[in-house]
Amino acid sequence: MAGRAKKTIQYLFSPNDDPNRAVCPNEGCNFSLPYKNNCVNATNAAKHIVLQCPKASDGQRYDIANDHRGSEAIADAIALNKIPYKDPNFIAGVAAVASGAATVSPSPPSKKQRKFLQGSMMSHATTSREMGPALRDNLALNLMAFMAYHALPFTVADSPRLKKYVQMLLPGYTPPGDFTMREKFLPKLFNSTVSGVQDVWDACSLEYPFRTLAGDGVKTAGGDVFNMTEASGNLVVFVRLKRTPNTTLDGEWYANTIEAEMKHRANAAKVEIHMIFCAIALDNVSVNLRAFRILQQRHPWIIAVGCRAHLFDLVIEDVFKRIDEFQAILDEVRAAVRFIKDHSRVNKLWTTILNGGRTVVLFPETRFAYGDLMLERFFNNRSALYDLINHDDWADTTRSTNRNLTSNFEDTVNNPALFTKIKGLREITSVLSAIIHFVESPSFSASWTLPLFLSLGRLLEDWIRRDRNFSSEAKTELKNTYLRRWNGSGNFVGVFNPSLVVASVLDPNIHCLGFFSKLPLGLPTIQYDSIMRSELGRFCSTLFFSDPDESYNAATHEFKALLLAGLSRTKWAKLLESYKARIMPFIQEATGVANALSLKPLDLIGLMKKHFSLYQAKMDWMLMGRDEEHGVGALAVIAMRYLCIQAQTADVERANKANKVIHTKARFSLKETTTHVLLYCYHNLRLLEKYEENGARAFSSATFVSANHEEESDDDDGDDDNSVVSVMDETATETTEEADDAEVSTDTNEEEA
Repeated sequence: MAGRAKKTIQYLFSPNDDPNRAVCPNEGCNFSLPYKNNCVNATNAAKHIVLQCPKASDGQRYDIANDHRGSEAIADAIALNKIPYKDPNFIAGVAAVASGAATVSPSPPSKKQRKFLQGSMMSHATTSREMGPALRDNLALNLMAFMAYHALPFTVADSPRLKKYVQMLLPGYTPPGDFTMREKFLPKLFNSTVSGVQDVWDACSLEYPFRTLAGDGVKTAGGDVFNMTEASGNLVVFVRLKRTPNTTLDGEWYANTIEAEMKHRANAAKVEIHMIFCAIALDNVSVNLRAFRILQQRHPWIIAVGCRAHLFDLVIEDVFKRIDEFQAILDEVRAAVRFIKDHSRVNKLWTTILNGGRTVVLFPETRFAYGDLMLERFFNNRSALYDLINHDDWADTTRSTNRNLTSNFEDTVNNPALFTKIKGLREITSVLSAIIHFVESPSFSASWTLPLFLSLGRLLEDWIRRDRNFSSEAKTELKNTYLRRWNGSGNFVGVFNPSLVVASVLDPNIHCLGFFSKLPLGLPTIQYDSIMRSELGRFCSTLFFSDPDESYNAATHEFKALLLAGLSRTKWAKLLESYKARIMPFIQEATGVANALSLKPLDLIGLMKKHFSLYQAKMDWMLMGRDEEHGVGALAVIAMRYLCIQAQTADVERANKANKVIHTKARFSLKETTTHVLLYCYHNLRLLEKYEENGARAFSSATFVSANHEEESDDDDGDDDNSVVSVMDETATETTEEADDAEVSTDTNEEEA
């Protein structure tokens, strides 16, 4: 303790020639203090500068002489990091904070100052039997945040090892127990997290004015639950956990649950539902499709989309399960991999031969994207497999194994035609696997779904023409499978969705490239007129327009103009040219020709990731909506909604996994509301961590400023810049507020429609 007090005096006072004394830092004052009687002199050093020094400035003359905590108040201020470290009136700032006269934002401390702070806090904790309540609550709240962030049970707070560790850091402080953590500090943490999430939505309101409510179910140790998230672009927030009743659920239950959540959000923000949400996204199962129909009857403006990642997963499942030749390859490779995995001696010899290389994998039967991974590893290890069956120890290793299984494995490895077919099949399945992983990412836009599926169709068209390894029947079935998956027929859920067509048309990144000008594999021509009437008509019965009929006519006229070549009277034509001029060089670099229809799916994915900008598209629509002379005002309101659609539920599935981490068998008795609060904090504390590090940029999709905008700012002397600011202001007033508490939600068994 003596050493810490000595450092305190050294920090407050200037060095002196006498190593046993320190002098006042104010120029002209000769006051000095010895290092003995350390604790008393540490306090006297602060009191001298604030109260007694004749050379002190007015800013230093804060009276803390009557402060009942004295130097303890200073230590509290230091421990709470409320000191202006680089302020010349350092002690005055401490006194002001300690007495409540001021609140000071700290500057980052130097290495020397950090050591001083640690010493001061330890000194205070050692000398004071009781910390201030603010500091104690702050420590307990941070401990609760640590426990929620890592899904630790409340009983951790009662751990004697934790208490010993805390007391090593802060002697005299004991953290609260299990009950206090759960009843007092978990609600505080939840409320602060809700407030922080609202700050994130406010910061991102310009880029993400509307949200998609997504839901999915999961089985947990506590029963079946239905989880929901709200998302827009890269920003995904967990909002609700709802336990499902122990009955067979229908579309009505899901529709009511989703509608109740949307109303809860709208009531908290004191706005209409359509001012917050633009779409709902669920898995493509029959009960969810019925929920879509019910919700669209109640709220015609809702855009309902099935999970696109699930649909592409169904496509790769069709390839492996519905085409006999492809399924035979998968089954043969699976049997060979299982032979290695199921026989320990074979597996041990196999590991020795690999010598640290990547081993083969056995895919789960319900996860067909992993089937491609299994084929990839098996194909890449063909030389190691050949070495395995020709190894000197092979006969001894397989002495006790089933002779038929061993013979089948050797035949598989010695079959060069099989590896040739695997290579040919993976030209399709590897692309599908890459598409699934891309579509599952939050940055994927609903407007990119159909162009990606059409690019896949062109790949299949080219593969069918080139392939010489598979029969014509297999190729015909592959083509028919693709066509059925486009429109949906029988038990097939279709990729084609009128809302996605409109979203693609309204996205200048897609529209400028003409993806729909030629459809592959004989797909039927898209009927834009009927799509336009059904999609734009849904908004006329809402409160978006003061005159529904007039606005509908204006919107349909503007939409037709976007589909035609003669757009010289609008800014749309000029806008498309600017997008095309920016994107085409990258297409030419990838394909050798300036033609988007020649793009392979993997090239298109790279283009979408690096050179498509939804942020810029939204800003351009805002500007066009503000242009009264040549704008598309009625359609601009609708375009913003379509560009904000989140067409996947992968983020909810990630929340489902987190739910299983929290609600384990050991925590079976957790209440529904407690589970919801813990899951909300577990998911959203990670979101807030990103926001604290990088601000709104952590969730932004902004990648470029179009040449079109640069030209306009020169021509119009900044008028467009002013309109952007006003649009930002308007959008910010229309964004919704995060609800500050939450009810609970859930899911049932799935069946494909």
